[in-house]
Amino acid sequence: MTDREIIDAIRLGNDRQALEELYQRLLPKVRRMIGDVDEAEDVFQDALMVFYKQVKLMKFNERYEIAAFVFSVARNHWINRLKKMKRTIDLKGMDIPEYGKTELEEIMAREHRKSARELFTKLDPKCQELLTYTTLQNLSMEDVCQRMGYASVAAASTANFRCKKKLAELARLDHEFARTREL
Repeated sequence: MTDREIIDAIRLGNDRQALEELYQRLLPKVRRMIGDVDEAEDVFQDALMVFYKQVKLMKFNERYEIAAFVFSVARNHWINRLKKMKRTIDLKGMDIPEYGKTELEEIMAREHRKSARELFTKLDPKCQELLTYTTLQNLSMEDVCQRMGYASVAAASTANFRCKKKLAELARLDHEFARTREL
């Protein structure tokens, strides 16, 4: 089956043959990339589900090859699993196709920005304003002090530190919440 036929089959609900085709065509390559058969099958299945959802939601960019997308997702899932297990890995020696990487990175960056915006809105308005000035607009503490009416640059710096700390705590709590949903 061609990539186009696989995508059409999934969208029309005739996905059994398409998924079997992808398993036969791509799983052996993912096994070679990862080495551990069981781990490779888990990672491949995760990557295939990401691809499947992208196709079903009409978000898969058809300019990219399916194999490139699935390999990129599998590689990233594998790296994340290794990080969770606190292993290290040398990516230089791996035979991983680089094409299609841009599409995956774009999707991941979009999701990361969306999550960051959601966390940012949980801060009080004064922290949002302060962090907008210091982080997004790169204003000096002197400028922030004048714009926001702080008594001194030290007071503005302390407030900036506290707001960053609040945002980091929100991110940590959100990460823990996401992890508990996976269990």
